[in-house]
Amino acid sequence: MTTMLGMAILTLATASVLLMTAHAPDWLMALVLSGRGFAIGLVIHPPLNRLIGTLPKEEVPDANTLFSIVDRISGATGIALIVTFFQVREKARAAAALSAGAAHAMAQTANAGFHDTIALIACLSAAGLIMAQGLRSPTGRDRSISLDVTTKTTI
Repeated sequence: MTTMLGMAILTLATASVLLMTAHAPDWLMALVLSGRGFAIGLVIHPPLNRLIGTLPKEEVPDANTLFSIVDRISGATGIALIVTFFQVREKARAAAALSAGAAHAMAQTANAGFHDTIALIACLSAAGLIMAQGLRSPTGRDRSISLDVTTKTTI
């Protein structure tokens, strides 16, 4: 449930970036990006909880490290793919503007390429929402919101 809520918020926040223009106020962009950050927090917690919750305590540090490494590598790969898509879309839109003889439209090509990229990200986020419906605990109970915060401290 938490993952689905996070994916829904992520999809809506990402899609709302499509409404941004070059003249959008900074606070609005900050609000949208904060919503995306909140949503990503909701999405990341349940898989990490499931991964670590089933391991013996001595394996938890290694699993957490492995999860962090995979998360960072996946994030970097995703950014590289998104930037590549953005550049391809911007070039395609610039070529269309030039061939149409609309030099004044060149200022809009970066914005249009950006919107194409954000639309792709919103679609991927929506696909994640659909896939998140398959994340259920083996007992059928949603464990994603339960945290084991008990720790033993020795002084």
